[in-house]
Amino acid sequence: MANTLQLGNLTIRSVLESGARNHPDRPFVLFPETGDQCTWAEIAVAARSTAARLTALGLAPGETVGVLADNSRTTLELFLGSMFGGFITTIFNPLAGQAQLDYVVDHSEVRVLFVSQDYLELGRNAVTACSRTVTLIPNDPPDWPVEASEQTLHMPHPNDTALLIYTSGTTGLPKGVLHSHASLLAGGANTANAHQLTVDDRALCVLSLCHINGQVVTVMAPLVSGSSVVMPS
Repeated sequence: MANTLQLGNLTIRSVLESGARNHPDRPFVLFPETGDQCTWAEIAVAARSTAARLTALGLAPGETVGVLADNSRTTLELFLGSMFGGFITTIFNPLAGQAQLDYVVDHSEVRVLFVSQDYLELGRNAVTACSRTVTLIPNDPPDWPVEASEQTLHMPHPNDTALLIYTSGTTGLPKGVLHSHASLLAGGANTANAHQLTVDDRALCVLSLCHINGQVVTVMAPLVSGSSVVMPS
């Protein structure tokens, strides 16, 4: 089982790379609708490629990458790949409504927003309403304006911010909550330890990756325990 003390010195990137080295062919995520799956080696390669493309776009470490999409392989790769490269990832809730989405896209200071086909109108409206320039990239798969290049990626620190997640805003405007690499991995380890997860177990991602349950309970827990996740769309 995962040890939070050991994980305190690690990052999302280092845990992904360790898993890819130690059990490259073991499934990390399975998508039941399509029968597709992604091994530990494949998700690490995808995360590195995503980080390289974000770097090629001109994003600096610590800048924020936004995603407006349902659960999918692409969404997962953007979620992990942003953190892999030292960027902050934030996945927006498409059910929040246009006004709230306009607010959080502006408040989050995203440099780029990846939007799936189903939510292009929402995304374009939010970008138009934003007080700064935001690059909108159609998603599934991303229509990258640049190619990944073999370049040195920023190496994140365990205390660097990895995730920006917003509260529901039921009592006012949504509040942004920041999580470091160490915080996310500790949350995953707590879940893995509480449920006594082993490499043979699988988590079922029943909530969106815009929700902390989807992010920590059903992605970070398998990440730190070496197990896998089933992710319906």
